[in-house]
Amino acid sequence: MVVSIIAFVYGYGGMFVSGNATLANIYPVTASLELINYRSYDSAVHWNAFTCLFSIVAAFLISAVFVFTAKGNITVKAAKNHKKTTTKKGW
Repeated sequence: MVVSIIAFVYGYGGMFVSGNATLANIYPVTASLELINYRSYDSAVHWNAFTCLFSIVAAFLISAVFVFTAKGNITVKAAKNHKKTTTKKGW
């Protein structure tokens, strides 16, 4: 439930970002649209490719930090090692 609320707030923030070109280059959802040349035909849309790429890389790095520092990973690795040692002893 908490993740659904976070996703809603994150998506709702995109509505405010779309009106400001600087924020649109930083916001990862709209930055990814620039990387695929979305609305490149429209002369009113101005993208900064470097800023958009930096935003996507920063979001990826933050996600990687969350994944690798999660406490659940340690428990899963320990459980796998424990499972391997117990099955080898039985045979």
